[in-house]
Amino acid sequence: MRRSLFKQILNPWAVGLSFLIWTCLGGLLLAQNIPPSGLPSGLPDDLSDASPFFPCLGNLCGEQPPRCPWYGRADAVWLMRDRIDPVSLQTLGTLGDVVLSTDAINAPFRAGTQAVVGHNIGESRWQIDGTYLYMGIWDDAAAVRDSTSNGINTGNMFSPFSNFGQPPNNNGFDYNDFVSIREFSQLQSAELNLRYTVPMPHECLTAKLILGLRYLSVNEQFDYYSHSNVPVISPEIPTILGSAVSLTTLTKNDLFGPQIGGEFYFYAYPQCWIDLGIKGALCDNRALQDTNGNLVFGINGNAPVTSPLANRRGRDATAFVGDLDVELVWQLNRHIITRMGYQAIWINNLALASRNFDPQASILLNGPPQIDTIGRAVYHGPHIGLEVDW
Repeated sequence: MRRSLFKQILNPWAVGLSFLIWTCLGGLLLAQNIPPSGLPSGLPDDLSDASPFFPCLGNLCGEQPPRCPWYGRADAVWLMRDRIDPVSLQTLGTLGDVVLSTDAINAPFRAGTQAVVGHNIGESRWQIDGTYLYMGIWDDAAAVRDSTSNGINTGNMFSPFSNFGQPPNNNGFDYNDFVSIREFSQLQSAELNLRYTVPMPHECLTAKLILGLRYLSVNEQFDYYSHSNVPVISPEIPTILGSAVSLTTLTKNDLFGPQIGGEFYFYAYPQCWIDLGIKGALCDNRALQDTNGNLVFGINGNAPVTSPLANRRGRDATAFVGDLDVELVWQLNRHIITRMGYQAIWINNLALASRNFDPQASILLNGPPQIDTIGRAVYHGPHIGLEVDW
């Protein structure tokens, strides 16, 4: 228990988020002690000649970029999907070295789009906007072969269905000479947020409180295939040669819940801001896993025997969604703003397909169905976009 808590405290995402939150809070406290901006004595009347140490003197926009009744934004997004908890899939020998795991599957930068439409509510400090993020499908595969002797034939790889040979299962799951995997994953997100501009004594910093609702969808598919040449014993046929396992696991995660956060504009230069956004959502995750496949005996004979495999279960879990975004904002004119930045989204308590295809062989064959909802995923990458105010 102590070690687990210690590892959580040292989690780099937790440390980074804590640092950013304390930095923002510190900035707000410092801003409260800075006197409202004005013209210090001794400065020239022409603000264009003002010292660079007083950049806000040339800010014609007041607290933030100009407020128009409506605004819309379109971004091109590239996100990478980081795997936090790899899953071991095959070992060479019983409890030997891992020769295949989910680390062999890459989820590099994938292109997507993000759109925002919002409205500034009259002359008040309130805004309302909706955001939709759609990412393309991450798709990658990996395979491994083994020709070492197992004492009967070739193939000495062991699967998670037998806890990697503890004890060995020669009924179709172990003594593999070939294993392949493939994974598909997709992310979608939608938000509805209210933003309140917090009164600040200094125009170099604008702070906004964010209150809203968030929905995320994480859908995955994991395909697994193994091949063995070892003779197995089947109730239907006394002795048959070779076996194969083919499984497809689908998982669906529908997350919905309230969201709170903050946005901070740091005035950097006339018409230029640095924007830092932090959001967190506590969601109910309606998770589902659906596993289907076949265990085939006698693949090297003339009359193979197929046993279907099926496992399906759903569960509600409480999940946390964190969102961090750092942007450089450049105002081209009163109505057009360009943005470029880097975003990170991390989610816990997910039903990941790679964590749900491999219960013990007895459970997979006879039930009861199982579901794992402790998976974690991190998505991060750059984005660039254009905002139009009207």
